[in-house]
Amino acid sequence: IDLSRVDELSGYRIEDGKVRLGANVVYQQFLTDAELIRHLPCMPHCSIWFADDQILEQATLAGNVVNASPAADGTPPLVAMDAEVEIASLENGNVVRRTMAVSDFVQGPGRTDLQPAEIVTAITIPSFEGYGGSFQKVGQRRSLVISAVCAAALVKTDDTGECFEDVRLALGGIGPVPVRLHETEALLKGQKINRQLIADASIAPAEYVASRTRQEYRRAVVRGFVEAAIEDALVACGA
Repeated sequence: IDLSRVDELSGYRIEDGKVRLGANVVYQQFLTDAELIRHLPCMPHCSIWFADDQILEQATLAGNVVNASPAADGTPPLVAMDAEVEIASLENGNVVRRTMAVSDFVQGPGRTDLQPAEIVTAITIPSFEGYGGSFQKVGQRRSLVISAVCAAALVKTDDTGECFEDVRLALGGIGPVPVRLHETEALLKGQKINRQLIADASIAPAEYVASRTRQEYRRAVVRGFVEAAIEDALVACGA
């Protein structure tokens, strides 16, 4: 069923510090729309890796989430940003809506909390204006890479630019669902920025690898990706 012409599912709006993305928003918009780039700074880095130009113009972020692939590129950034899905159904002639965190909505490979006769109508994300964002990805081929590991990061520094004010990190492709790195975030928040601290904080996330195959490879990649994601996000925010 093609929903691309349903106006209620199209476009986005920014209000009260949140970005509400209609379910028809495609990945290409994160590369070309200045407002989305400003408020969701890790999404352009995710989108450039996502697919070729034709698919970028057609593939929606909401569809990527509902597909619930362990290798989905869009889900780790959303988990890092505390995004929520808006879900709707028709009951007795009335549209009934509910919302839930993306981290709870995706329950495993191909499994979500979506019930019969429900559709995802929007994704709502807090604005991360002023943050630097990044996205790391590796797969088994160069073209149209399916993630073996991906990492999303958002970083904000304090007024001096010398300390971490906030850090958001998530991994995908390493298990059945994306993983938010709360412990690593806590190690960095409030600390003075230095390369050794970042390197040390990037070691523990390798323990989250729970995929069925290539575990040692993924653990090695995770250590490098978390470090690179943090450093690239720092560069993006001017630190």
